[in-house]
Amino acid sequence: MRAIAFSTIVAAGLCSAAAMAQPADTKPFWQRVQKICDSTAVATPNEIATRIAQTALDEHYRFGGHQIDANGRLFRFGLVEAEQEESDRDDDEARLGDLGWWQVLKYWRALYGSNARIAARLRVWGYEEASASRNDDKPETAGDDRAPLHGEATVADAIKIPAADLIKLGRHADDPDTAEVLRQAAFRAAIIDNPWSGAFISYVVKTAALGDTADLPHVQDFSKTRFPFSGAHRHYIFAAFKTSIADAAIGEKAPGDAHFYRACPPSTTRPRIGDLICYHREPSLAGASDGTVRERILSEARSGQGETSVSRNHCDVVVHIDRKAQKMYVVGGNVQQSVTVKKLRLRRDLKFAANRSGCGDWTLPPPSKGTPVGPALMQSCSLNEKKWFVLLQMR
Repeated sequence: MRAIAFSTIVAAGLCSAAAMAQPADTKPFWQRVQKICDSTAVATPNEIATRIAQTALDEHYRFGGHQIDANGRLFRFGLVEAEQEESDRDDDEARLGDLGWWQVLKYWRALYGSNARIAARLRVWGYEEASASRNDDKPETAGDDRAPLHGEATVADAIKIPAADLIKLGRHADDPDTAEVLRQAAFRAAIIDNPWSGAFISYVVKTAALGDTADLPHVQDFSKTRFPFSGAHRHYIFAAFKTSIADAAIGEKAPGDAHFYRACPPSTTRPRIGDLICYHREPSLAGASDGTVRERILSEARSGQGETSVSRNHCDVVVHIDRKAQKMYVVGGNVQQSVTVKKLRLRRDLKFAANRSGCGDWTLPPPSKGTPVGPALMQSCSLNEKKWFVLLQMR
């Protein structure tokens, strides 16, 4: 329902972009950017890039996340965000490392600090009478979605309850164990309801660049010049486009611009470890080329806007390049609700290739007439087939 509401809000502003042709006057700009990207791509990744890649890879192993092969098929299902235990055991005990939500709290702490600050920032959704609904899945009620409590059914107007408010309610429990369970339940609900892939990237970059002991004020000062730590990918994507504008203006790395990343076209730039490769999920840009999406963000960056309108994004960290097999491995957070590694195809020149997989061997019969079908079931047969549009290259 949130996706439908969001598309309604942004459709008017984005639909024209899908049909927009790449302006001719930006070709010299992208030629200059590509020259810079190519020069950097053949250089050995720097120490921070190496640490970023290793931190992301280690976090995948620590989380025990999913693994997706080059055909876009999930072949190992690991720990997920809401899980209490990784597997069934004879006892009732669970190590903290087996708690998916506890791991995700660590990523949010990279942005907000203590658990109290996290609880004040994260919101929990509630839907009108959802707990009382019978959910009979009858055709006549298939479209009867519930509006969020305390708000309208739009992303702009909906209000979520802070997790901190739910935790305060749990303090009234007489039994301390009950209070702790209620506290954990509030955090688990908040982890599920708040996308955390951006927090994961921020955690990885922060840990690699500053170490685990960096305090929050230091992180904030650092983010102004090197990397804009955020729970939303669009902020560091937008910063990378601004850096590409600065670099292209002088034909090389702009002095005084200390940002880690610049924006490069993914299909014409060799990736290196420590780079970030990103895709978007804007419904109104579903038919747009990757170049059209870059043009939109470039225009917004040049106009002095504070952030891009292409806000539904996801970025993965490049952690390994297998030159012989022409593959690269990337790690991302909140991918199928886990810290997931994907194996993506490269061309012979080791530049990014289209990652598609046909559905010809999928012969499952269609649903009964009138049965509602989730939108994800109508998409491609590959978990790697995304709207990839930019490579954030470590400078």
